[in-house]
Amino acid sequence: MFTAGVLTVDRMLDPQPRADVYVAAGTDLAPEARGTVSVVDTPSGASVVLEPVGLPAAAPGSYYAAWLKGPRGTVPIGSFHERRSGVPIELWSGVDVADYTTFSVTLQMEGAPPAPSGLVVMTAVLNP
Repeated sequence: MFTAGVLTVDRMLDPQPRADVYVAAGTDLAPEARGTVSVVDTPSGASVVLEPVGLPAAAPGSYYAAWLKGPRGTVPIGSFHERRSGVPIELWSGVDVADYTTFSVTLQMEGAPPAPSGLVVMTAVLNP
């Protein structure tokens, strides 16, 4: 019984972190794409969950990459290929998302340099 009381107090002191949710829109390269971007700060970084709708699967030899962009530059936060629509995609940021104003997804070619390709398929405004 004592253990249950300790767990209850611990959960009351450390509530579930709050997610900041942003709307993502497709670009001319993926006009049907849309979704949400949820950001939850944790002690070791930020969980960034993209829930896309209408984003086609990346063709063989290509993949999608997610980026944060702001006054401090552009930071990669993960890659994916979107083979199953409707499945949340968990990305990870080691930087403080509050310092970045734009979330974007680019189409990348395998073997290309690890930098944004310029083929932006989705964007969201963060921290307006």
